[in-house]
Amino acid sequence: MANMSKKSREPNEKTELKLTRRQAITKVGAAAIGAGILAIAGWGTAAYYAARPAAVPTTVEKTVTSTVTSTVGAATVTTTVSAPAATKTVTATKTVTKTVGAPPTGRVELNLVCDAGHNYLPWFDKEEAESGGHYGQNQAPKIADALGIDLVGEEVDPGTEFSIYMADLTGPGKYNIIVYFPTYNGDILGGGWAVPLDEYIEKYKVNLYDIPPVYRYLYCSWGGKTYALPYDGDFHALYYRKDIFADSEIRSKFKSKYGRDLEPPKTYDEYLQVAEFFNGWDWDGDGEDEYGTVEDFKDLTWGIFFDRFASLGGLWFDEDMNPLTPNNAAVKALEDLCKMTDYMPPGFLEFGALEVFDCMTKGITAMTLTWPDVGPRAGSGEFPVKGDQVGTALVPGYTVNGKLLRYSWTGVGRVMIITVNTPEEKREAAFKVLKWMYDTSAFWVPSGLNGEDPFSYSQTGAGALPHWKKANPGWSEEGISDYMKAAAENFAHGYPDLYLPGAAQYTDVLSRYIMMAVTGEISPSDAISRTVEEWKSITKDLGEDKQKKLWKEQIKEYKRAGIWPE
Repeated sequence: MANMSKKSREPNEKTELKLTRRQAITKVGAAAIGAGILAIAGWGTAAYYAARPAAVPTTVEKTVTSTVTSTVGAATVTTTVSAPAATKTVTATKTVTKTVGAPPTGRVELNLVCDAGHNYLPWFDKEEAESGGHYGQNQAPKIADALGIDLVGEEVDPGTEFSIYMADLTGPGKYNIIVYFPTYNGDILGGGWAVPLDEYIEKYKVNLYDIPPVYRYLYCSWGGKTYALPYDGDFHALYYRKDIFADSEIRSKFKSKYGRDLEPPKTYDEYLQVAEFFNGWDWDGDGEDEYGTVEDFKDLTWGIFFDRFASLGGLWFDEDMNPLTPNNAAVKALEDLCKMTDYMPPGFLEFGALEVFDCMTKGITAMTLTWPDVGPRAGSGEFPVKGDQVGTALVPGYTVNGKLLRYSWTGVGRVMIITVNTPEEKREAAFKVLKWMYDTSAFWVPSGLNGEDPFSYSQTGAGALPHWKKANPGWSEEGISDYMKAAAENFAHGYPDLYLPGAAQYTDVLSRYIMMAVTGEISPSDAISRTVEEWKSITKDLGEDKQKKLWKEQIKEYKRAGIWPE
């Protein structure tokens, strides 16, 4: 796919769509990429949480200095913090020196729980190495040496972790530190099961301004207080075939047809147009027809809807808890999503996250709008499409009241909390562990092996470039910089998932009706109307007064993050 020929590259008015050898991605793609990971039954939301792709181990160069002295029990980490110009409260390219922990006065034992598999590697990794995908992992032994805090770790199935966590929080209370998906915030933070961290944050001078507002306030806060530190960031980004978009012959054809230059789309109308142009013809000269774009309908259907709906000024609920307001914007978002499916590969409704990634890294589509993983996967050099052939950009948007709104859905992710069941005398030690992981994240986040994604400005700033560069041999410095810049831009425009009790019930209903609209069973208008009515029923079943009270607490965080309409 990398070497383009000029044959068979004319766009056809009507082309019979077929996958030929590419049909395999719907059947064996997931197994070929991560058979061990996919041992978890099913391939829905929980399976996506469990099955993030692993990069091939490569050499990673240390750029963050760490001095660990077991006799002193402290570590000093220096990181570079940078932020987009739009972030008013952060000083770009500011160097901050952080002191992790303090000399231990006696050994402390804490119980840690995290979802199983590669997401556990930053804590415990028997294959820790000086270079490659295992570089920077295995922090628990370092914490023990430096802080005198012994972590007893436990891995749990992400498909059942919520019930396990809630059973422990309301029962024996053995866990001191929990790593979980922020979608549980309504139950865990709203339910009062986490220790407020603000006192410790002030005491230990934790730089929260390194965290983008959507993560700082929606992942980590509730009702004006901070209860968590981030462990994994997530966002959607637009990926496009940079090499194909730069091809002079293709650019000429596009301009002749549409009267404008070919460039990464800034609006969803442009996104539709570019997808239409690339759909159903052999634009890379490999003898097979390619397609316009692809998105993940199977795992997290409501997320691709919310990229559009939020960019139309849409809200999960208004201040009176009326669902999906304004409703006409929700209908428009779903109508546009339905239109886009005309330019996706056959079988796209059955594509999970890995199949969507494959469409980009195996040269099947010209674009995709999906998770942060595509860039590092291409950058690993292990796929037909290499890192420098893939460009990363901010998601498209809509012009609303004369202003272009572009929101990236930031669902999934992970945060770390201290449970209220943790004895008072152990809470400060538990916070030192959270701070250690936060401060050392510049070591372990760049690895594609653990599935964690950037959640701070410093992880996408100049100081992190050597990490990304060494970890991705199929990627040039220019390509990595392009990805890092776009990552920071997308999470700076982040829009949160729903963090209320019953979130799964609300989003399951929305996803069901989205799929019915996409397959033509009902109209987009009917889909939104039915969703609204069922959401009202869910709210009543869960306790309308309680839900409204918790939602008002969430609105405070939306306002602090600057994403609630004025």
